[in-house]
Amino acid sequence: MKASANILDLSSLPDSARREVADFYQFVIQRYGRVQKKRAVTKKKLPAEFYKPIAVPQYQAVSREEIYNEI
Repeated sequence: MKASANILDLSSLPDSARREVADFYQFVIQRYGRVQKKRAVTKKKLPAEFYKPIAVPQYQAVSREEIYNEI
């Protein structure tokens, strides 16, 4: 397979290998070829109440040992 000026000669490969090379090429183009734009957040999928913080009277730190002692 020769590579010159961004052209590959795939004629010596069987059809299945050509399809595999083409599939891999598409994968590489999708992954590295284009700069992917970040998608804008369109809508929140949950009701607004799910995004509000929960008010607690007091925060109490718990050690790892205390958590496992309760089990």
